[in-house]
Amino acid sequence: MKKRICKMIAAMMATVMLCSVTVCAAGNSAADILNAAVVTPTDTPSGSQPLDEMITYLLSQLTSPEMTTYDKAKACYDWLIAYMQYGTPGFDLVAADPLSFVTYGDYIGYVALASATGVCDDYSYIYSEMLKAIGLNSYLVSGKTHKASGGYTGHTWVVANIDGIEYVFDPQIEDNIAKGGTIAYYRFCKTYAQVPDKYIPYDPQPTTIYSADPRALQAAGIRVIFY
Repeated sequence: MKKRICKMIAAMMATVMLCSVTVCAAGNSAADILNAAVVTPTDTPSGSQPLDEMITYLLSQLTSPEMTTYDKAKACYDWLIAYMQYGTPGFDLVAADPLSFVTYGDYIGYVALASATGVCDDYSYIYSEMLKAIGLNSYLVSGKTHKASGGYTGHTWVVANIDGIEYVFDPQIEDNIAKGGTIAYYRFCKTYAQVPDKYIPYDPQPTTIYSADPRALQAAGIRVIFY
């Protein structure tokens, strides 16, 4: 898996570096916000060793100490959108024991990352862990998002709380908008006011399988069926 990720990173790096200059010039507000944030980088964003090792490895390849927080967050965003495809994670392709993870979310995120395939929950889970590793206070939010055809559909996205303000990051919707082309950053570091009517968070936030302890479910005799 690391070999495949290495090849993807190598192919992406030139594009990421070229895009950085253009977007920084046109998106100073996002750069200012992220670069002013107090960060606490960590090698253990999730607490699950298999996932943490992969996230740490990815950041070591995608970022450098000299990069700004904005550049790190953007490099990870760009890479994830280019690397992932929408679909069911490859549970039958990845050898991983759910009991070696702190939560089922960590396990599902690992499988999605290893198989380069996932749905909105998985894109967001992986990106949130990347932001945590960079040092930002990020988490998942569940709710509804506006559909291009009208109406709303269930969705999960990332929020980074910076100085008490919530900023939306949505790599899966961004991927859907880009359709393999140029990333427009419509859903990168935006307040809810900047993307009006696009998101309706559930209140209260529901408890999902992502926060469940695999050992507790096993002890209770609960079998989890994914997707």
